[in-house]
Amino acid sequence: MRDKPMRQQSGASLIEILVTILILSFGMLALSGMMAYAVQMPKFSAYRATAVALARQYGAGPFRFRTPAGPIVIDTTEVDGRIRAGFTSVEPWVVSMPAGTLVELTGLLGLTAQDVADIVAYMRSGN
Repeated sequence: MRDKPMRQQSGASLIEILVTILILSFGMLALSGMMAYAVQMPKFSAYRATAVALARQYGAGPFRFRTPAGPIVIDTTEVDGRIRAGFTSVEPWVVSMPAGTLVELTGLLGLTAQDVADIVAYMRSGN
């Protein structure tokens, strides 16, 4: 009996699909972080407006505000009779992922920690 010749693969393998899902999951996680930052931006505008009002009343200079993202300093200056307010950035902070979260997330994808380590090693190898 003759063996049938092997056909070329068409489509994606299971590991390729799982890698894609993992990458998309991390992308969605990053996107949710950006959304949280975008929600904070209107609040920063309110802090700048408050700093301008304080500068008009007490004179230009730095004003420190406590925010949910941490303390910020808004510098105000007076140029040609107009008050300008600005800040460069808020010091970022990172919270460690709770112990079981990675295991739970990878479990939802049907992956183990070793699978993730293998995928990361594969991606770093440039293959």
